[in-house]
Amino acid sequence: MRIRRLAISLFLVSVTILLTNFVGYIANAIIYYPMMNGYIDPSTGKYTVVGEVVNYHPHWKPIGNLTIDILLTDSNETVLAKKYVQVSKLLPLGEINVPYLVPIPFKAVFDNVDPSKVKYATEGSMTMRKGKYKPADLLLLHSEFYVLDSNEFGKKWGLRGEIKNNYTLPAKNVYVVASLYNAEGYFIGVAGLDKTDTHPVRIEPMQTARFFLSTWLPSDLVPAKAIFHAESENSVLRNPYYFPLLSEHGAVNDENQWVTWAHVGENVHFRSNMTNISRDNLEFYWILQIKKISLEDSTDLDTTLRRSVTEHIATIPYKVKAGESAPLDYVWMPEEEGDFFYEIFVWNNLENPVPLSHHLTYQFYTDTIFFVRND
Repeated sequence: MRIRRLAISLFLVSVTILLTNFVGYIANAIIYYPMMNGYIDPSTGKYTVVGEVVNYHPHWKPIGNLTIDILLTDSNETVLAKKYVQVSKLLPLGEINVPYLVPIPFKAVFDNVDPSKVKYATEGSMTMRKGKYKPADLLLLHSEFYVLDSNEFGKKWGLRGEIKNNYTLPAKNVYVVASLYNAEGYFIGVAGLDKTDTHPVRIEPMQTARFFLSTWLPSDLVPAKAIFHAESENSVLRNPYYFPLLSEHGAVNDENQWVTWAHVGENVHFRSNMTNISRDNLEFYWILQIKKISLEDSTDLDTTLRRSVTEHIATIPYKVKAGESAPLDYVWMPEEEGDFFYEIFVWNNLENPVPLSHHLTYQFYTDTIFFVRND
């Protein structure tokens, strides 16, 4: 049993070291390779590349100024054309944010390439910067698909809907984009990036406005679902992944060093910095749960974490004003050896809790494991 315990501990240590080194490279953002689809536009005959990007920031932050190089190659992988696409600047708004987990579409039309020679569309280099925090004042009330036109090569699809400005000041420069998917859930196209589209542009306080988007797609690409992103100068569309508090969490020692190892009787500081991106002052409960990892039954990390036993719980009432940040420092002193990991939750209350922030738990790029020893 001692050898087995040592083997598991060494495995967890190696994972922690890898993650600790890896986190430095992803402190700004993680963008997986974009989903892309290339086709010959039924109306223009030009080769068109559409795609979407998704932001997997480890601290759930938006990113901006996103650019992608798109390459067209033939069957011999010879580059036929290259286009530098500024995803964040495809609309007159000036710069689109890429919120956490919300797909943001892009489109590139290649004028000077023979479509019949194109075999592949691939991405090249990608650059990005941090985005701008914006409250989710815009609400999508409804939307629908319909067919506008057709020819022997495909159909022109329309999307119409209505958005509400749920704030007491006007929403200016409101633009809408959409990622399109077929019945099987595969990405097939985009809408909202053509000059013929009609955007809300301005929505008065607590009022609604309509949008009309369109796009041509080949006959074999039939949209069944759309995911929308709308943005104004000072607000974004509310989405399932939106929370009014953006949190950054970590565990450090008295010297403010990241904790992966600690000693019995030594302080461990669990620190959070919570930024309120909503319009309202917020009161909430900060909840820390420290779990002791059981190494008796499994060598699989996920199973080991699921079978862990709660060692300590702290519940702290806190508050942060609209548009401001509030730091929190909670100190815990381990009394015995063990292998631990921690989780942090932010709830509006304890009776009927509603999360106000993404909760922190162990993931590939958010390491919350630490080890306590008595030597």
